[in-house]
Amino acid sequence: MKQINFYKNKLILDVSGVLFWPLKKAAIVSDLHLEKSSHLAQRGNFLPPYESFETLKKLSLVLKKKISNN
Repeated sequence: MKQINFYKNKLILDVSGVLFWPLKKAAIVSDLHLEKSSHLAQRGNFLPPYESFETLKKLSLVLKKKISNN
């Protein structure tokens, strides 16, 4: 994890890609591609159908780890 200061706010960058904002007790994420496989399947492309579940599972693990470290 790397800590940065942004306009007098301490932000923590996690290697998972999650940005933590301790003052607001917030985790900021982007580019999750939820249900991307369903969208692509409608156009004849295929991605594993479990990608949304796996994405949320990984996010949940990162958040649980952060909570347990505080």
